[in-house]
Amino acid sequence: MDGKEEVEGTPVFKLKLTKKSGKIIYFFVDAENFIELKSQMTRTIGEGQEMTFETFFGDYKEVAGVMSAHSLKMKMNGNDQGNIVVDSIEYNVPLDDNFFKMPKKKPAPPTEPEK
Repeated sequence: MDGKEEVEGTPVFKLKLTKKSGKIIYFFVDAENFIELKSQMTRTIGEGQEMTFETFFGDYKEVAGVMSAHSLKMKMNGNDQGNIVVDSIEYNVPLDDNFFKMPKKKPAPPTEPEK
C-alpha cells in the first residue's frame, strides 16, 4: 500500500504495482467497499514526452456476485479522452474451442507481370 488518498471525495487506498519492466501502475481502491475507483500510470510517448493516463471506474452493478464497473472515463494529462458505457457483462460464458484458433492465412492475390 502506498498510502490513503481521496478520489472525487471518496477515501481510497492507493496501491502501487511495479512491473518487472520497472513501469508503475497505481490502483485506487474504495476504502469502504473495496472496489477500484481509478488506475493511473505514466508512459513516455514519442520524443520522450511523459504522459499520465488515468481511468476512472463507476456505475458499479452486481453481476454474477461480482461488483462490476459499467462506466469508464479515460483522461490523459488531466484532459478527457473518452468514455465507455457498458450495457451488459457476462462471466463464464462457454466458448467453442474454434474461437481461439488463428484464422487461416488467405493466399496473396496474384500479381500482374510487369510490362
